[in-house]
Amino acid sequence: MYRVAICDDEEKHREFVKSILITLSIKTNIEFVIELFGSGEQLVSYYERHETPFHILILDIEMNGMNGIQIARTIRGLNN
Repeated sequence: MYRVAICDDEEKHREFVKSILITLSIKTNIEFVIELFGSGEQLVSYYERHETPFHILILDIEMNGMNGIQIARTIRGLNN
C-alpha cells in the first residue's frame, strides 16, 4: 500500500490525478491511500501535525501561495 498526497489548487486537477491513480490501482492491484490538498500550506500543516509521511507526493508547480518547489523544500526540511 502506498500513501499518496495530491496537492493542487484546482479541484478538477486533483480529481483527475486521483482518477488516474485509481485506474492504475485496479490494473496493477497496487493499493493507494490518496489524500487531497488544495494548497501547499494545507499539506505542510499536515506534515507538521502527523508523523506518518506519504510515499508519493504529487505537487502542482504553479499555485497561489506556496508553489510545488517551495512545498517540497519545506517538507524535506521537516522530514528527511
